[in-house]
Amino acid sequence: MRFCKRVSLIFLGTSAGTPSKERALPSILVTDNVHYILLDVGEGVQYRLLDVGISVHKITHILITHLHGDHVFGLPGLLASMILLDRRKELTIIGPSAIRNFVENILQFLAKPQFSIKVIEVEPRDEVLEIICHENLCIKCISANHTTPSLMYVLTWKLPYGKFLPEKARELNIPRTLWSKLQSGEVVTLSNGRVIRPEEVTIPYRKREFTIVYTGDTAPTDNLLKIGNIDVLIHEATFKPEEDAKNVWFQGHSRSIDAALMARKVNAKLLILTHISTRYRSDEELLTSEVVKIFPNTMIAKDLLKINFTLNTVID
Repeated sequence: MRFCKRVSLIFLGTSAGTPSKERALPSILVTDNVHYILLDVGEGVQYRLLDVGISVHKITHILITHLHGDHVFGLPGLLASMILLDRRKELTIIGPSAIRNFVENILQFLAKPQFSIKVIEVEPRDEVLEIICHENLCIKCISANHTTPSLMYVLTWKLPYGKFLPEKARELNIPRTLWSKLQSGEVVTLSNGRVIRPEEVTIPYRKREFTIVYTGDTAPTDNLLKIGNIDVLIHEATFKPEEDAKNVWFQGHSRSIDAALMARKVNAKLLILTHISTRYRSDEELLTSEVVKIFPNTMIAKDLLKINFTLNTVID
């Protein structure tokens, strides 16, 4: 199993509904330098990729939360750029029902791609559904609480059993071909019949997974409680705390205080607020003292913000 030591989040767009001078429409790039995953594709996303120096050839997955325009209108331009730049690598697009029809309609107006596009439609459910597991990364989803079928995405990296001790492995005459299995937590049997357990050649980590959750657009939902351990919760915060809760929730959205309450409820390690309404001009309008008291480790995403997570640091 390949172990990625760093995961990066790059916020390409953090606005809600319409863009502003400060914020583009929703899109987040998540990468471990093997997978390059776009969470939603707001209009003009390919320009933002140019800003952060990421080629459209690198994108491996596009995860669409729902089919409201501010989350998907970047897809036609992005696919057009991929085709014009002669992309050849397979692209996987995941989204709720109708995403296949949307992609097929886009392709009618473009040149034939020289790469395969794998489209996976997922019917939103109130239970965690595994979509893809590739090497040490699993992509899962669960239904959001929005006005149209919507998905919350769960990205989980499976981490090694612990810090591997090569000198100890050599001392026990363990072939190199078995080292990765032991570091992954597997029990192995040598050719002489001796059984080696991973704790004999590793210093076990306390934690074995690292999870990022992206809610997309959602009113507060206890579906987040079904996910399990959440390290980083990227939660929409379209409205400030003092807005009328019932009206906000009726629109399928959340206030920043709702996001903080959910982060505390699921015991997240870090809360990042995004999908910010253009009516607000300062962070202080959303990140009030009341919000911080509820969940101190809260921050508001800004366009082109990059956050790196060194997994050994996270899990130690």
